[in-house]
Amino acid sequence: MAEEIVKIDKMEHSTSLRCVNQLTGRQQELYWQFVKTISRLEKEVIPCTVMTKRDCSAIFLAIALDFPEFFYWNQYEIKRVQQNEDGTVFSFEMSYHYNDRDLIRRKMNQMSAMAKDILEQIITRGMTEAEMVRAVYDFLTLNLTYTNEKYQNGNSYPYASYTLETLLNRVGVCEGISVTFLYLLRQLQIECFGYASETHAWNVVKLGDLGDQHFFCDVTWDLRERENGRRYQYYMLTERQMRAKSHPDGDGVLFPGMRAYE
Repeated sequence: MAEEIVKIDKMEHSTSLRCVNQLTGRQQELYWQFVKTISRLEKEVIPCTVMTKRDCSAIFLAIALDFPEFFYWNQYEIKRVQQNEDGTVFSFEMSYHYNDRDLIRRKMNQMSAMAKDILEQIITRGMTEAEMVRAVYDFLTLNLTYTNEKYQNGNSYPYASYTLETLLNRVGVCEGISVTFLYLLRQLQIECFGYASETHAWNVVKLGDLGDQHFFCDVTWDLRERENGRRYQYYMLTERQMRAKSHPDGDGVLFPGMRAYE
């Protein structure tokens, strides 16, 4: 059996703010099956019984948002669909941006070192959780660039723009920006959740020093507001405040179970 590139702590994910906890029991079983495959850089075809395409979307998006460290994972492909007495059987094959384990580990080390360097610059002793979230948010909204290259050239986004490599390149789409925010907060032991609709990704943050309340943050949309000379338009908002700004957190949300504080 291949060695895991990313060490998986199932207990940590089961007891904290993660997308997996918004999935059904059956979806969670498949989630962990796929996570093991990706963590080992395996490409094997995996037969899965009783699934729908919406299950596929929910499970694989949950993995992408829960594991920023899986930046090397590209996508899945449905290889075969069959029917048996138990239901529909999907067979999958994984593909990867990088297949060289040493290269992946080097990039992981780069990201870890960069995150440490950033946090040493912006975090000071005695900060509250709320102050640390603000410091990370400020850094990202001032130093990242949102890309719309897909719409300019008619092709897909560069893969790095929707993964944690956004941290290295300082350019990304909403998913890459969201997982970068999440990754930095987790280095500070602050619970952060990736939140997504069919067309957008943002975050929910849980603050222990504010009574374990949950708040929405959307770094991507505040990057756009920065261009208009405004800041903090989508920072630490309640669900009602987010909806009042016509933010897409209603119809089509794949993980509706996590609601921000009202």
